[in-house]
Amino acid sequence: MKINMVRRHLILTAAALFLGLSLSSNGVAQIMQEQPANVSDIELKAFAKAYIEIDKIRSAYEPALMGAQNPEQAVNLKKEATTKMEAALEHQGLTGERFVMIFQSVNADPELRGKTLKIIEDELQTQ
Repeated sequence: MKINMVRRHLILTAAALFLGLSLSSNGVAQIMQEQPANVSDIELKAFAKAYIEIDKIRSAYEPALMGAQNPEQAVNLKKEATTKMEAALEHQGLTGERFVMIFQSVNADPELRGKTLKIIEDELQTQ
């Protein structure tokens, strides 16, 4: 996957995560208004791994969500995907809120963004 594709997916995944997490609108707005967080290399690697897993989950569920026969089916699929996304975050030692904070920091800092995209690209090549 090329770096531009990764960058685009990073943005799309964060949007999906915002919709999928059980954060209130006010909670997401508050996190997004906070100053970018300090992010350790360990957290950055965890973020990258969680991002990849979340993107896989999104890719797996997106066709089913688009083809849902009724709103109830869509809600159930979204809940199932959200549960898996939250588990992916937990597996990497992150909360949804921390993932969003790291995402904000990555978007705000070009150097950190480049470093993150490199980690994601490296992770993708090892899979």
